Amino acid sequence: MTHPIQSTIAIAVGIVIGLAHQIPIHAKECILPRYEVVTENLVNDHNQQVVELLTRKEYEAAVLTAQFAIATGESVLGITHPSIVTSYHHLSQAYRGSKQYDKAEATLLKLIQATEAKFSQESRNLIPALHDLGDLYFEQGQYDKAETVYLRALSLLEKTSAKTYLSEIAPLEKLIAIYTAQGHSSKAQQFTQRLNTLRQQFYPSK
Repeated sequence: MTHPIQSTIAIAVGIVIGLAHQIPIHAKECILPRYEVVTENLVNDHNQQVVELLTRKEYEAAVLTAQFAIATGESVLGITHPSIVTSYHHLSQAYRGSKQYDKAEATLLKLIQATEAKFSQESRNLIPALHDLGDLYFEQGQYDKAETVYLRALSLLEKTSAKTYLSEIAPLEKLIAIYTAQGHSSKAQQFTQRLNTLRQQFYPSK
C-alpha cells in the first residue's frame, strides 16, 4: 500500500511534469533545471529516510522508500546521477539486510552496467558498486565470485589518484579471508604483505 505522503509527492511531481508540457520551449530552458533541483532534493530526502530505516533494520520499509526515490528521480536525473546511485546502493543494502540476495545482486549489476555504459569499464565510479557486490558474494560464501569482483576493484583503485587507505584495506582484508578459507596460504600471505605495505605507506610511524 502506498504511503499517503508518497502519493502526495507523486501527484505533485506529475503536476509539474504536466505543466512543463504546456510551457513554451524557451521558458522550459529556465524551468527544467529548477525541476531537476527539486527532484534531486526529493531523492536526497528519501535517501536520508532510507539510511534511518536501515539503521533501525526496517528493511521492508527501506526497500519501498529506496524504490520510490529511484522512481521519482531516475527518469529526470539519470541512473548515474550521484543521488540516484546512492538510492541504488541503499536498495541493494535493504535487499541484502532482508536476505533477498538475488534482488541485491540484480540491483548492483544494473548499476554497474549503467556506469560502464555512461563512462567506461575502467571508470573509478564503478569501485563502490564493485565493493558492495563483492561483499554480497562474500557474505553468501561465493568466494570465487567475490574474488573476481574484489580484484577488479583493486585494479581500478591502482589506476586512480583518489584511492585512500580505507578504500583499499577492505577488499584486501576480504581477499586474505577468502584465500585463507580456501587454503591458498601463498596467496593469503601475498595479500597480507601487500596490506602491511599499504599500512606503512599511510601510517609510516606505526
